Amino acid sequence: MVGGWFDRLMLTLSTLMRALPVFVTGLLVIILFALELQWFPVAGFGSASHLVLPMLALGLSLAAVSNRVVHNEARKVIQSPFLSLPVLKA
Repeated sequence: MVGGWFDRLMLTLSTLMRALPVFVTGLLVIILFALELQWFPVAGFGSASHLVLPMLALGLSLAAVSNRVVHNEARKVIQSPFLSLPVLKA
């Protein structure tokens, strides 16, 4: 639902992720997944597990932008008049 608690939460998270520089996001990802949870190696090269953290750090910022674009377009469609008529008839 547009304007619900989940909608506001996702918009807030996407705004925060977009506002953070990528190097800060990278540090947070390293601290969480490599140091605290020990799921991935902190540094190195040679296997696919060494590529996960950099891809995650770069992808979070781009995912935040995509989330905002999809949200704004979905809000336009939901508030459009051609969608309100079937809802009223139902």
